[in-house]
Amino acid sequence: MSYTPGGSGLPAPVVRKFPFAFNTPNLLTGVEIYTPTVGDILLDAWLQIDTSWDGTSPMFDFGSFVGGNPGFYGGGNVPMNVGSGQDSDPGTGFKIGHANNDLLIQDVPGLANQRIVPGIFTTADPLKVVVSQNGTPTGDDPGGTQGAAILYIVTVTPV
Repeated sequence: MSYTPGGSGLPAPVVRKFPFAFNTPNLLTGVEIYTPTVGDILLDAWLQIDTSWDGTSPMFDFGSFVGGNPGFYGGGNVPMNVGSGQDSDPGTGFKIGHANNDLLIQDVPGLANQRIVPGIFTTADPLKVVVSQNGTPTGDDPGGTQGAAILYIVTVTPV
């Protein structure tokens, strides 16, 4: 059996692109990027760093952060360091997303290397992008004067 995205009445995955930079308003406390519908599925996500952040400990995360919970990267206890270098094209014509942390496999307390996506949204809480010193919406300002990235997420809405 083969799968054709959008064919035979099946839902097609949607790739969403969210560019942001060090001076994006509300980046320290959370910029809303996407509001899922209950039942939407997050298939994948990756971060492309175009310009490394400067400043003190610039850490990235995204998620709903509801109730003080961490985002997707922080859920594995490791927000992503966006000051650690730009993505590179190794000369193969293919550029990978920033991979100092892997969103797909993370150490979750009590569950070594737990796969956290794909997953299904059970609430319609908006997803937010944050860059702070600890990758949370309550973290200190890294004080950066440069930095730019794009967060891509792939979602599907079942029919």
